[in-house]
Amino acid sequence: MLMVRMYRVIALTALAAVAAAQSPELQSNDGSINIETREGVTVTRRQQISVFDLSNAVTVLQAGQAECRSENSNLRVQMTALGGTNSPLALGVQAIANDMQARTSDLLTTASDNTNRLRSLETAVSSAQVAVTANLATMTTTMDSRINTVLGSLTSTAAELTASSTSTATALRAEQTSGASTLTAAVNTQLTQVNTSIRAVTAALAGKRSAASNMWVGSCSNNGNGGWREYCFNRVTHDTSRPYFRKENDTRMRSILAGYYHVQFHRLNQTCNWAHTLIYFDGQHRFHSHDWQGGNSHWRDSHAAMVYPLAANKQFYARVWNGCWSNWNTAWYHTHFFALYAGAIPA
Repeated sequence: MLMVRMYRVIALTALAAVAAAQSPELQSNDGSINIETREGVTVTRRQQISVFDLSNAVTVLQAGQAECRSENSNLRVQMTALGGTNSPLALGVQAIANDMQARTSDLLTTASDNTNRLRSLETAVSSAQVAVTANLATMTTTMDSRINTVLGSLTSTAAELTASSTSTATALRAEQTSGASTLTAAVNTQLTQVNTSIRAVTAALAGKRSAASNMWVGSCSNNGNGGWREYCFNRVTHDTSRPYFRKENDTRMRSILAGYYHVQFHRLNQTCNWAHTLIYFDGQHRFHSHDWQGGNSHWRDSHAAMVYPLAANKQFYARVWNGCWSNWNTAWYHTHFFALYAGAIPA
């Protein structure tokens, strides 16, 4: 049975090879049958049969056939030796040979049938190629039409969107311009009102002073020893002068803000004749007292007090003169200088 199948395969392969050789449109490559139609389309059909394996099988069968012939020849010799052509063994061998010949004929018939089937397949493939080509053309035409329709719709939509965006942007710019103008006017009105309120508050506050007292109290640590001397401020008893005025150095006070300034200067002095006590505002002595002590060395009190309006950044201080001895006693409770911010100058 195996031998019969092998003969059939050999015959089918041979027929395929003959058909491929006769028709340039039917080719075999790498175990596949390639059919090229008149339209230039190649249809590939992969068979389950390997040509190289068949070739090897044919070679093996041929070798086997030769071996069989040799064995048949030997058998005939043996059959002749055993009993001639009419012996049971010769008759059996002849029967087997006849059966193999019949089966080989069947294989050739099957191969012819396969050839006819291949031709029918080629015809069917050609018809399918024509149908596929027609379908591709129809699909291409349909797709081109649909793409053109979509592109036209997109172009129209883009134009509508552009026009709508331009109109919206114009309206927004106009609205923004109008809103900005309205907002600017409202802000300017509010700023005017705020500035008016600030000026009113500033004017009102300018005529008022803080509930706290802004003053400076202190004394001098040396006694002057006669002649003209400016009272020094090198010992501080109390200082809340800022932000209205400040001690500039050891002999000068300076105003920071314009206002009324109240100054009191008290000294315990010792002189042999005249004694003068002066208060200076803005470089001029605005208060000047006189005292006389004739020929003795008693300690005597001298007072000077005055309220005076000063502009900002002006000096004020005290100056004295004694004919001899001590211009002032160094004890802070005998001699001291007092300055007080008394209030704003009315407009």
